[in-house]
Amino acid sequence: MKKVVVAGPGTGKTYLFKKILEGKSNTLTLSFINALVEDLALELYGLSEVRTLHSYARSALASLTKKNVELFPKLAHVIRQDAQVLLTVDIDFDPLLFNRKDDDEKLRFYSERRKYYDRFGYTDIIFAAVKFFELHRDRVPAYEQIVVDEFQDFNLLEVSLIELLAEKSPIVLAGDDDQALYDFKSASAEHIRGYHSGKDSPYAPFSLPYCARCTRVIIDAANDVIGAAKKQGLLKGRIEKPYRYFDCREKDAESAKYQRLEYRQVFAKQIPWVIATDVNSIAEELCSGFSILIIAATTTQCRSLAKTLRKKGFENVFLTKREDPEPTLLDGLTILLEDNESNLGWRIVARSLLKESNFNEALISAGVEKPFGECVDNETRTRVASLLKKLRQHKAGSLDREELLTLFDELAIDALKESKEWLKDVLEGIRPVAKVAGLSLESAK
Repeated sequence: MKKVVVAGPGTGKTYLFKKILEGKSNTLTLSFINALVEDLALELYGLSEVRTLHSYARSALASLTKKNVELFPKLAHVIRQDAQVLLTVDIDFDPLLFNRKDDDEKLRFYSERRKYYDRFGYTDIIFAAVKFFELHRDRVPAYEQIVVDEFQDFNLLEVSLIELLAEKSPIVLAGDDDQALYDFKSASAEHIRGYHSGKDSPYAPFSLPYCARCTRVIIDAANDVIGAAKKQGLLKGRIEKPYRYFDCREKDAESAKYQRLEYRQVFAKQIPWVIATDVNSIAEELCSGFSILIIAATTTQCRSLAKTLRKKGFENVFLTKREDPEPTLLDGLTILLEDNESNLGWRIVARSLLKESNFNEALISAGVEKPFGECVDNETRTRVASLLKKLRQHKAGSLDREELLTLFDELAIDALKESKEWLKDVLEGIRPVAKVAGLSLESAK
């Protein structure tokens, strides 16, 4: 049986999952980012195997092909750089994969480079699983039940994988087209809209209308915004769904106390005071744990807010950091520690250590046939061997202070800068983001 459930915020989606999965032993729950999977894994512990799409694709391919399947998250960036040198064009490969441009010649280049490096990225591992299942439909795994969360943020490639799994197993798709956020990865709310409301959809449509998370004030405000947008001719194609308040004595009392949403415009220096005042008011009223998310325009503003809030006595202040897509020398060396002849490892360290012209020569010379390590000069190979030896010694705890500082210099790691940032964060009470109660600050860009 195929079902699609449209569920707004706080309408009991996770509770529904538990009821659907209850009493079944062989089940699978899928979402698309680690943070969502971590939350679901806790909620559905003991009821279902909970995986990201790329994690599931990796394990399925490894199991079905009996081969070692390794991931390198920055692979698409590496191959994009290769194309700039080998094809003299800049190609963003991810959209080609996201949108199933299977016959595009550019993907042939990507496939050749991927095989040469013997690694998968987060996107092409899903692509590989889809292509494998399309060729071997008899080997698509079967489950007693599959649940798919946040379906509004799936792209065509991810939908292809879900459709293949749905051929063998009962499936429930859950999401909300009003919450679609990930269009940067070619995700489209049109998929869930088509499955829910399409004339020929094989999916039975359902909705969860009652929100138990928010007060009546917030529910009414949300419906007012949606109604006003529709009057202006916006939200065309949106799934029509009720969003209703779930009667609750506690929430009724909260609504009576806070009967309107507030918008305040203040000077930048006043923002920490406003936040502190509101947090203290909430703490005084609730006398229990709670968390607050603050979104600022830039990282600089986040740091400034965190510093000021720390001075006001808030200890649990966390900053999120975004990972740089550029592979580092340490990334390459880490791969070589596991496999000294890895083409990907040698390619990454070569780009880090060689002059651009020399790296380009090595890349062209290697092609997809020659081991990349053989295209690197002896001096660089000797240097890499020395770095690997020092990393092994450091892992064993045998490097002294001076040797460690020298290693940092060779790895282009500014130990003083990193230490200064760490010490500054400690003194300002700023810690890495964690799953605990407190203030979590994120920059919008």
